[in-house]
Amino acid sequence: MTWKQLKELQSSGLVTIGSQTLSHPPDLTRLSNAAIQKEFKDSKLRLEKFLGTNIQYLAYPNGKYNRRVSLLAKESGYRAAFTEQLLPAESHPNLWEIPRYVHTKYELAWLKCR
Repeated sequence: MTWKQLKELQSSGLVTIGSQTLSHPPDLTRLSNAAIQKEFKDSKLRLEKFLGTNIQYLAYPNGKYNRRVSLLAKESGYRAAFTEQLLPAESHPNLWEIPRYVHTKYELAWLKCR
């Protein structure tokens, strides 16, 4: 996706732009705190600078996170963060560990719902 396309989406008012880190590392849980904070903060700042708006939400790349990662997301200024747990969003009380159904895993989610 280009910056122009991202700006058009934002202007439509139909979507909320969020972050998914700077380089989309395969597993955030394997990174140091400093590396995770850099991924979170640099992505957030870059999006905010280009789009001119506050970026409040984060999706963990590949859904890989743990408690340490979610605490760092909170400390980095995100209002909430999303995992790839195949559960309803309201099933988790922690705003930095919100489950979501991912389009690439819809068949698995469908089977779980049956």
